[in-house]
Amino acid sequence: MPKHHIFEWRDDLLTGVELIDTQHKEYFARVNDVLKHANLAESPDLLLHALGFVRRYVVLHFDTEQEVMQFHNYPDYEQHLELHQRFSEELEALSRTFAKDGFQPGLAVEIYSLLVDWFVRHIQHVDKRLARFLHEKNEKG
Repeated sequence: MPKHHIFEWRDDLLTGVELIDTQHKEYFARVNDVLKHANLAESPDLLLHALGFVRRYVVLHFDTEQEVMQFHNYPDYEQHLELHQRFSEELEALSRTFAKDGFQPGLAVEIYSLLVDWFVRHIQHVDKRLARFLHEKNEKG
């Protein structure tokens, strides 16, 4: 990962569900704070703080999506929930490792892989499937 690599929002990540899209954009803005600090071994406190904020924001965002899915009786709710739980567990493990071992070579790549690559794939495949369901339901009813 290039030094100071920052994620740039792309409109192909829009789901068409305003609340979810707004939260996704905010998530990536917060992730960029983490990525800035992940490349700076001399600022472990700032990285830990930024990771903590992202962890809290992920809970808020996942709770929002889960409430939407439950409200609309989304048929793939359990599978979607499982993916959210797995991501949260991986993020917690990454945060614990950093808190215990400090900055290690390759940490920035691990952070980018989880916080950006995973989330982009999740939006493109899983969240967009949810959005299609919501749009179809809205059109029918």
